[in-house]
Amino acid sequence: MPDSGDPWLIRTLSDGSGLLASVAAVGPDVGRLLEQIEAVPIRRQFRIHSGVTVARSYLIERTSGEKAGRNPPLSDFAQPVIVEARARVAGVNLELKSSRYNRHSVELRLTADPGAKLLIPDDLLAVLGWKWRPLREFVDHWRSNLRVRPEEPACTADIEDKLDRTIAHLAQTLDQPPSRFHPRHRRARWRVAFQRAIPLTIGLTLLALTPAIQWIEMKEGSILRLLIFNAPLIVLAGLFTLREMPRIEVPPMPRPLPNTGWLARTDTPHAGQDHESPPVEAAEP
Repeated sequence: MPDSGDPWLIRTLSDGSGLLASVAAVGPDVGRLLEQIEAVPIRRQFRIHSGVTVARSYLIERTSGEKAGRNPPLSDFAQPVIVEARARVAGVNLELKSSRYNRHSVELRLTADPGAKLLIPDDLLAVLGWKWRPLREFVDHWRSNLRVRPEEPACTADIEDKLDRTIAHLAQTLDQPPSRFHPRHRRARWRVAFQRAIPLTIGLTLLALTPAIQWIEMKEGSILRLLIFNAPLIVLAGLFTLREMPRIEVPPMPRPLPNTGWLARTDTPHAGQDHESPPVEAAEP
């Protein structure tokens, strides 16, 4: 949130099922804040996509004219910036969070209700494309990053589009048993495995080429000699300029999923010992 002492005006809506969506604006003139918020349609905060209700929250930041103390017309107000979204798909809770200060990627989280555990592959979302990163399992959730366009208003539009595609994919996938996931996305899963292996492949290639340097004839003071002998520093500096630190890993080979459901109970005596725990929701084939 901005550090200024200007008042905030927030409109919070609920769809009756517990999903909340808000629009917030900050500025010295409360009347103008009300105009800004009322200009955002309620149907934009709550959207039904693939039969799933999606609650989206926005922040309206001040324009440069407002920050300078001027009163620009309503048409010059900054566009709403999406900061959060929530949805519930087939018993799985999806949460999206977008940082106002780092508009290159957004965070996606998948969680199950208390007493349940998600039995999902780490490429569940990554099969949608290169912009969807593989999921990582944490204590109580699965987390992924979504690459988006960095500049507004294209960033918010890109997030909304990719969020709709994510919802549609989850609704279609979770409506079918896990055994259908591998046959449907076989090629995409192999593409994800190749994508995850790129950092390791580059590192191994550089190591394999290192012994060949001694057979390369280079003049003293040549640019090629300078680049080769400073390659480690160049690579290290390049890593710090990346938007996302690459993970060096050996990706698992895509295989059919062994579980019979997407959710398993964790409140049973033998829960968590294997993937054959009784499913919370059994999808019909």
